[in-house]
Amino acid sequence: MNQHSWLNGFFNLASATTLIMAFRAIKKRMIKFHIIFIHLSLLFSGLFLISYILYHLSIGHIEYTNKTFQEIYFLILITHVFASIVSLPLIFSTYFLGIFNLKDKHKLLAKKTFSLWLYVSITGFIIVLFQRLLN
Repeated sequence: MNQHSWLNGFFNLASATTLIMAFRAIKKRMIKFHIIFIHLSLLFSGLFLISYILYHLSIGHIEYTNKTFQEIYFLILITHVFASIVSLPLIFSTYFLGIFNLKDKHKLLAKKTFSLWLYVSITGFIIVLFQRLLN
């Protein structure tokens, strides 16, 4: 496994960080900052997805062999994959509701989307830690 996985971890961590900053900005009614941080979150998540695809096209399957942590690793991995599949259309839907200024619908969906997107970003980083430090 090469250093590329650390780049994926960085993108996930950066996405989580900017999501939290976007959340804090909107709670303080700082809409312009909220928009900036959401765009950064989208950027980092998009860069992660591109990097992830290129990474796995170049190295293929990663085997996790640490028997001590294998069950927790796979539990995190499975929930991460499921949450990422569910979150992608939610992210786009929430984004477009915001872009088209449908505030009530945006706010309602954003509450669900935020938690799921944050979970995906944080567990993505944790998966990299498992692969790099505990494998």
